[in-house]
Amino acid sequence: MSITLWLEERLLQVVDGLYAHLSQPIPDKEVLKCCKIVSHRGEHDNKTVFENTISAFDRVKKAGVWGIEFDIRWTKDLQPVVFHDTNLQRLKDLFDPLTPQVDFHFISLRPKMFRLVDFVPSSTFLPSARLNVKRLSNLALWKKYRGFTGHYFLITDAILKKHHKQNQRIGTGYIGSKNCLSRELNRGIEWIFSNNAVELQDICNSLL
Repeated sequence: MSITLWLEERLLQVVDGLYAHLSQPIPDKEVLKCCKIVSHRGEHDNKTVFENTISAFDRVKKAGVWGIEFDIRWTKDLQPVVFHDTNLQRLKDLFDPLTPQVDFHFISLRPKMFRLVDFVPSSTFLPSARLNVKRLSNLALWKKYRGFTGHYFLITDAILKKHHKQNQRIGTGYIGSKNCLSRELNRGIEWIFSNNAVELQDICNSLL
């Protein structure tokens, strides 16, 4: 299935609007306490605060958001910088002291990149789907990855059930409203990816 990026974005905006107004049961308090909201490149407006900057990350940390999704590499003078790279091999030294599946996961829109990574177990990998949800779902199950991520509207309950049966975890994005947050938590979603993670964290805290 192939559609233009513009059309895809418009369709997802319509879906977001619908789910924002679709009332959902409030999740149990224990579920809310364990909520793992992941900020997409920090809290930013790309006008006064830009994505993938320390300022954007600091806002997320201060709000108590569980995690941040971003890309990094080491420069020649050993300074970590955020990036989009085609080769994850250079990250080996950075991740050696960390615990896979606990401290970090590798997420990629192009699962072929995982072939280049031999310094962490494949159970750390999370393919990220756009419209190719079924294909990447099957790939994650076959390869015994940690799970996979994608748009909440496209990852059905039937798909969730298959992955949960294999003890895999699912992340969905981009969540932007209280009702959508409640829906995903009630479905057993592990990671809630969001472009407005601080707002979602405030909502989550208010429900406790």
